[in-house]
Amino acid sequence: MVTGLLRIFAIICAAFVCGKLVSKLKLPSILGWLIAGIVFGPYLAQVVTPDIMNSTWYKVMIKVLECFAGVMIGREIIFKKIAKSGKQIVGITFIQSIGTFLFVSAVFLIVFLLADMPVYPAFIFGGIALATAPAPALSIVNEYHTDGPVTQTLIPLAAIDDVIGVAVFFTVISIIGGTHGSSGTSPVTVIGMVLFPFVIGIVFEFPASVLMKKAKSNGVRFSLFLLFLALSAVGGLMTDLYFFRSFTINYLLMGMAFCATVANLVPEEKLEDTLKLYAPILNLSLVIAIVNLGMPLDYRLIAGA
Repeated sequence: MVTGLLRIFAIICAAFVCGKLVSKLKLPSILGWLIAGIVFGPYLAQVVTPDIMNSTWYKVMIKVLECFAGVMIGREIIFKKIAKSGKQIVGITFIQSIGTFLFVSAVFLIVFLLADMPVYPAFIFGGIALATAPAPALSIVNEYHTDGPVTQTLIPLAAIDDVIGVAVFFTVISIIGGTHGSSGTSPVTVIGMVLFPFVIGIVFEFPASVLMKKAKSNGVRFSLFLLFLALSAVGGLMTDLYFFRSFTINYLLMGMAFCATVANLVPEEKLEDTLKLYAPILNLSLVIAIVNLGMPLDYRLIAGA
């Protein structure tokens, strides 16, 4: 484990350097972080090996950091602001999420019918097409400090996309598995995968908000915020362990739910001061999460395709 941590530290340092170099070219730092993950991951330099990525401690670390990165989404979800653009958010969500699922499924359905093949994989491809990774887009928002109608619409969309993607994909898998006699995901499990991140984040947030309101110093508020956010991540890990028996919950949404509730209960000026102290942790969490996205990319498959 110690050797693995040293290797991860090395790849993080490389990611920071790559991010700085890419930013000199007027490109987002995230591109450098992804490149570092690909180059120093298990398929090229192998600084981080498949054994490390498959280890339990590594998976736990990534999930906790994903929860910490979710704060970036939650801090922007102020219900008063979202209410102003609610119609646009609902419209865009339906077209680019459900519309994508229906269009991709329809295209593959036609292809499989013409090829005289079973048609049910068409709906699986439609579900796969909904897969999103909110961290890259939101890290660019964080880096360039963008603010405006596009950003204010993008932030809640990032969260909604994840929820819809999980719900649609695993619902499709459950139905297909049930109708074709294979093991599928039960409806209760699908509901749990969608609801648990929000329930856990909100449950741990309420005592945090009460104590943060009463705290007189910013240092105390920051400590409370970090403590209860970490407890949320632990609650997610325990739920995964005893309910799903695998790393199933979306920890990014959990961190989002935690911070979103805090953002709507704690006075804005107090929360801003707290998040300034949290910024280094958020930036580190983002770098590691993005590097982790890049590491599984096998350049050989891309070249072969």
